[in-house]
Amino acid sequence: MKYIKLLKNLVFKNSDPLICARIFMIGFILISLSLLTIFLYKDFYQTMIHARQVTLLKQEVSTENIDIEKFNKVLKKHNYKITSIIEDVIFDPFSTQEIKQQNENAQD
Repeated sequence: MKYIKLLKNLVFKNSDPLICARIFMIGFILISLSLLTIFLYKDFYQTMIHARQVTLLKQEVSTENIDIEKFNKVLKKHNYKITSIIEDVIFDPFSTQEIKQQNENAQD
């Protein structure tokens, strides 16, 4: 109570009570509107965004069964090719010269 009286004396010492009431009402309305805005943003807007994301993700879900054995095989080859130190020569699928050499070696 002491602080409220002190605040009244400092701010509204020579003011009209009607002006004080208007200032308090404007402050109350501004605080209420800001709290309402925060509430609507958190509870409605963000919920709608999450609901849209869920529907988009449901559309992108694969309906096919994944062959884990093939996936692990491809992943192993991929990890081998992206390592920084590779001991063997990596076959270049776009080079026709190497394919001819491999075919000649296979015939021998």
